Amino acid sequence: MKTLGVLAVCTSSEYRNRGVATSLLKQAMAFADKAGFSNTSLYTATLLPVHRIYERQGFRDIEKTTRYIKHLDYDFVFRRWVMWCNRYLKHSNIAQKTLQGWNGSVVFDLGSKGVKAFRFRNGRFQRLTKPPQLADIFIVTSVETLTRLMSEVSFLGDAIKTGQVQVKRGSESDLKILNKILVGIWGE
Repeated sequence: MKTLGVLAVCTSSEYRNRGVATSLLKQAMAFADKAGFSNTSLYTATLLPVHRIYERQGFRDIEKTTRYIKHLDYDFVFRRWVMWCNRYLKHSNIAQKTLQGWNGSVVFDLGSKGVKAFRFRNGRFQRLTKPPQLADIFIVTSVETLTRLMSEVSFLGDAIKTGQVQVKRGSESDLKILNKILVGIWGE
């Protein structure tokens, strides 16, 4: 049994809604058929808008997975996440447009795991080694919840409703922007 795996599909924002992902997926399926693969697996988050493309091509959800993680060096994880945000922003016109005019600082109080903070100024994310005196958004949560918000399609609003996140400071519009930053889905 040979399996073809498809993952990490991304279309540059200026080429979205032109059938690029659908065309590439069809080509991959034709290759799989010609090369004798017995099945194809696609790894994606189900809440992403692109999920409907995969369903139209015949893919079906077969399982929801649970990820387990233990952080040995959360400062490293947070630094890498801020770097990823800048890299992503560089290639996403939608993200740049969404963040245009927004300058904000965010503090995450992680209890016994410390405090992590970043700000967005002049078109760039910057990790802060010391939290600002008066952050635009101040959130109390756990490392596990913050990790889920940063690495999966978990929505900030759901975490607030379930009590996993307590917002100590932050306007509704700032929290909407933060959710887009955390999830990486920039459309409405």
